[in-house]
Amino acid sequence: MKILFADYETYYDADYTLTRMTPAEYVLDPRFESLGCAFCREDGKAYWVDGPDLDAFFAGVPWDDVMFVSHNALFDACILGWRYHVKPRAFGDTLAMARAVTYHKTGRVSLGKLAEHYGLPAKGTATQRTKGRNFWSIKAMPAMYDELVDYAKDDVEKCRWLFFKTLEEGFPREHLELVDMQIRMAVQPQFIIDGNLLAKHLGHVLQQKADVLAETGLADRSALMSNDAFADLLAKEGVDIPMKTSPATGKESYAFAKTDKDFTDLLEDENPRVQALVAARLAHKTTLEETRARRLLNIANVHWLNGELPGSLPIPLKYAGAHTGRYSGDWNVNLQNLPRAPNDQLRHALKAPPGKVVVSVDASQIEARLNAALAEQNDLLDQFRAKRDVYAEFASTIYGLKVTKDTHPRERQLGKVGILSLGYGAGWRTFQGMVRNQSQRTMSVTDDEAQNIVNVYRNNFDRIAAMWQIAGELIHTLKEGPDGPRTFEPLGPVEFRKGMIVLPNGHRLFYNDLERDEGSWNSWTFRWGTQHKYLYGPKVIENIIQSLAFVHIMEVASRVQRFTRNKFPLAHQVHDELIYVVDECDAEAFMKIVVEEMRRPPKWMPDAPLDAEGGIGSSYGDC
Repeated sequence: MKILFADYETYYDADYTLTRMTPAEYVLDPRFESLGCAFCREDGKAYWVDGPDLDAFFAGVPWDDVMFVSHNALFDACILGWRYHVKPRAFGDTLAMARAVTYHKTGRVSLGKLAEHYGLPAKGTATQRTKGRNFWSIKAMPAMYDELVDYAKDDVEKCRWLFFKTLEEGFPREHLELVDMQIRMAVQPQFIIDGNLLAKHLGHVLQQKADVLAETGLADRSALMSNDAFADLLAKEGVDIPMKTSPATGKESYAFAKTDKDFTDLLEDENPRVQALVAARLAHKTTLEETRARRLLNIANVHWLNGELPGSLPIPLKYAGAHTGRYSGDWNVNLQNLPRAPNDQLRHALKAPPGKVVVSVDASQIEARLNAALAEQNDLLDQFRAKRDVYAEFASTIYGLKVTKDTHPRERQLGKVGILSLGYGAGWRTFQGMVRNQSQRTMSVTDDEAQNIVNVYRNNFDRIAAMWQIAGELIHTLKEGPDGPRTFEPLGPVEFRKGMIVLPNGHRLFYNDLERDEGSWNSWTFRWGTQHKYLYGPKVIENIIQSLAFVHIMEVASRVQRFTRNKFPLAHQVHDELIYVVDECDAEAFMKIVVEEMRRPPKWMPDAPLDAEGGIGSSYGDC
């Protein structure tokens, strides 16, 4: 397969720009214009094709044997597919590859930042002077035209260089298939958006905000949005202002986030006005639901040019967007954390086209199962293998009585939260927050009850608890490197090397600038890109397990794609879930294939008793 590197240059102006629009809105806007595109073959120098000549150029490319590679394919590949109706054999993206290989050092993976990092010539500035100019106006100014052409050719040569450099620096060549899957979810969308449902959801969100604001008696939300002004409002009500220390700077700041327990506890304050103020702050400061709904509505209203159904929804994800290697959301429409019932209208807005259905397959309790397998916690593994109700059995141990889903639903739910949440060393206060959050604040546990549940977990699953200590000791290997030049410290299917943990698929978890945390004898800090994070034994295990879960999920996706000869391309991927859009007549048989593959233990952990379940529906929310 031949590789064609490409870099588009397009028209933009003050109002029509990617800084204000998603790529879907931008590329499908009537104002869109390709000024031209620079190309580079795998072993040749760059050349330029003018915008008006691109159709003829593309018509002469044997796309069945070409990988189209750019730096930020979620832009360039969208232009290729949506404007020129081209479907190459594969897509590649040096931005995605660099995120997996270089981001941990640079904190940014723009072409300019990577050029600086690798000592390449600085990225040019020609496009700063083409703002508001179309192709023919630029062509009429030879100096500007030549500058633009040279700028684009230089960028595509950098792209070509980065492709081979990231492979040289350890990006697994077989992961190019995963990058291709990620790009196709956006470039070749399979969902359609229910715009009416989105509009109703947006109206509901706005009404909720207005209602909560009205309860506070405030004239507008300005006092809610300012930390200092909001702290003054709470102080007037006699509240001790919740504070926290930043792990990155060591400075104190207000603890006003929805993840700050001391703050969310004020929702249950004796003073109803305090309750109203905190509820209003959470509703108005957390604007994700509103902004995401608006952006999705904008995408739903674009005009598709290539015969796709109106309202097609691209799924934009970032390859290796998380430290653990998992995908993360992109385009500021994060589709990885859509709310579940009872607030799951966004999920229902993702629909299958007529004649098709959505098939979702989820790896059941995969983190708990992999954690038990890694620790060789055989009693828990036996429960999983026998398909017993592990939540109820753990709850029975906690409360000393026979717990079932029907007889003791509260106790079983606490057993469920324990099995799914305590495998990474969480303390009892953290467990209290997990119970509250996972139950939508409808359930709580006392201090004594929470402490008892944590203690029972650690005593009952002692090998898991012991593994946390082993992992904590192996942090020294991450800091100093292994003994000897070719020996690695193993923990199950992963290897500890200096500054990194190597996963069985070749992906690496990086730990830069690892240093002991001065405030704790068993905690460390490290840098991942621009973020400073804490590291300790249980956190190491959490990183490993979440990474291994993703490795398994994507190995399944790759096998399914090969088995079915690309007949059923992946439509969406969320955490431990694979989502497809297929013909109704194929749905049941296809779901069984994916469930069977999801249950198949990976070769790097053959004793893991994995399980999965699937669902079929007319929308993602119906699965």
